[in-house]
Amino acid sequence: MIEAVVTLLVGAFSGGTIAAIVNGIVTHRKGARDSDAAEAQSTFAQMQQILDEHRTDIQQLKADRQAQEKRLDDLAEENRQYRWAIVGIRDRLKQMPPLTPADILDYIREHVPGLGKDH
Repeated sequence: MIEAVVTLLVGAFSGGTIAAIVNGIVTHRKGARDSDAAEAQSTFAQMQQILDEHRTDIQQLKADRQAQEKRLDDLAEENRQYRWAIVGIRDRLKQMPPLTPADILDYIREHVPGLGKDH
């Protein structure tokens, strides 16, 4: 009886049957690799899209930061102008004989144009 089982197994798994089983296993693994590759490609495309969106956000943040830095620089320069104008006004008020208000207003208009406007 053992000989019959062995003969049956050898007949069933000889030649084409073994090749078909091996081919099936290889095809299954290749299909799994192909689906893994497709999934990885899809994930990569999604990550690329997210990166592009963040890149746009980063560029906008950089532009905003540059605008804010320029605004701060402008405010610092304006502050320096006002401080020097105040020093100049103080010096003119200390002069003897004192300057007229018109002379002081002229000085203000010259050094801080927006401050001495007549309304």
